[in-house]
Amino acid sequence: MPRRRHPLVGDLPAYARDPIALLERAAAEPGDVAELLVGRRTLLLKRTQDVGHVLAANHRNYEKTPRLTGPHGRRVVGDGLFSAANAGALAQRRPVQPLFGRRALAIVEERIAACADRVLGALPLGAPVDLEPHADRLAASVAATVIFGPDVPPASEGGLAIRRAGHHRAMRSPVQLPGRLPLAVLPSRRRALRALDVAIAEQIRARRAAPGPDLISGLVEAGLGDGEVRAEALSLSIAGISAVTQATASALRELARHPEVAERVREEVAGGGVEAGEAGEAVDARARLPYTEQVVMEAMRLHAPTPMIVRIAQRADRLPSGAAVRPGAKLIVSPHILHRDPALFPDPERFRPERFTLDARRARTRWAYLPFGAGPRACVGRNLAMLEIVITVARALARFELEPAGDGSAIRLRAAAAAPVAATGRAYTRTP
Repeated sequence: MPRRRHPLVGDLPAYARDPIALLERAAAEPGDVAELLVGRRTLLLKRTQDVGHVLAANHRNYEKTPRLTGPHGRRVVGDGLFSAANAGALAQRRPVQPLFGRRALAIVEERIAACADRVLGALPLGAPVDLEPHADRLAASVAATVIFGPDVPPASEGGLAIRRAGHHRAMRSPVQLPGRLPLAVLPSRRRALRALDVAIAEQIRARRAAPGPDLISGLVEAGLGDGEVRAEALSLSIAGISAVTQATASALRELARHPEVAERVREEVAGGGVEAGEAGEAVDARARLPYTEQVVMEAMRLHAPTPMIVRIAQRADRLPSGAAVRPGAKLIVSPHILHRDPALFPDPERFRPERFTLDARRARTRWAYLPFGAGPRACVGRNLAMLEIVITVARALARFELEPAGDGSAIRLRAAAAAPVAATGRAYTRTP
């Protein structure tokens, strides 16, 4: 359907109704960029060289949206790296980056697996299951255990989930509320958020006295003050929960629709990933389960966890494609659009994990695949997110056989035939 622009308010009504549909129509128009009118002049970038220019080569000229860097965004996610403006982002990133290295992740792999087992073990067999709430609970559980360590305060998981939900609504709303307004209107939500803040403050005090294997200890040991530790802990966890939730649910739904792919994952899990490596070996589930990781990457291609990345031009610029950028212009990089470009991914609507073999990745044009952003502002926790999703998918496939239910938004779970069936009727196999 061709794009229709309102004579007075431009593309704003279409954006409010369905922003992705609007971007799809704009992307189908001729040209290297598509111009939209969404409150201000907006450019949708369609060429990978322009994407690389905005997110990497000239990233200092392109600031995150005020929804994140302004008072409203900081009230939702705190003053951490996720909401930092360009001027302070690199300095804030420096002490955080080492906390997500491979050696550090090897330490938390067992905890991720335990969280996955707890959530998956509670899923009912035989009835249709909507995966999103369970994936959200799992992501909040993992975030809490990574932040707090093995002894997770009771209030933390619920508080993280509520704060993440507030962030999600705030980022989707076409209207930006003033930063001073309360975001948790219901008393129960306000109590949950206060309890989370108290838990983090208590953990900071405890970790200054006795560091442990958790994110707060790492931030404390990096020399951050109490306010900085709190801000980074909240920012990193909340930013990651949404991406992990959507990617996990999408991967399992695609596996339900493609039983031959699911069987290959199950065989890889049974044959190659029985035990985790020692912490010092830095050999995580992603290295042991390469095909499972390909499945996850292809699911994130089709269902991008972050469908839009928005930047605001600080000064005039000219993109590599030749398009002129005025100061104050809004630029949209859409992984959803790029990932469906047939010039980058032939037969783009088809689910094909083979697109992400090592050779295929090396041969692909740079900036074509952006599930966690790109450049200096790419998601700092992307390796943790990928590890969590791969482990969850592997353990789910060892437990369950999946099949679509209803319209495909839910799946039906049955005990995996290859796994021993416990007395409760659930199946369990020790997996990575």
